[in-house]
Amino acid sequence: MADRFDNLKEFVERRFTIYATVNVEDGTDEVAGIEITFFNGDWSTTVTSESTGNVTVDLPKGTTTTAQFTYAKKWEAGNNNRKTYRYTTTVPTYNESSPTLGDLLFGDGDLYE
Repeated sequence: MADRFDNLKEFVERRFTIYATVNVEDGTDEVAGIEITFFNGDWSTTVTSESTGNVTVDLPKGTTTTAQFTYAKKWEAGNNNRKTYRYTTTVPTYNESSPTLGDLLFGDGDLYE
């Protein structure tokens, strides 16, 4: 695993498990099979979480980024009513690549429809 350069920017490879409350009956859990966009003022990339909720992403070295996704959240217990929610979190600054799996916590999300 090596750091990567793209248009004079240096990138580091990081791994995360994505956690959010996408079903009120289950509480906070891994979120599988979603597209998550990582971005800052002049860069973005989109990755899809694996069946385990894990993602691997190349992030700009030494730069704080934001991660965001939308999901049809089961918001009411006892039925299958769903509403679209947007989930957003700040990704810490990293200065090196690492195979270590970290957590990204997105919380309850915000109503987005």
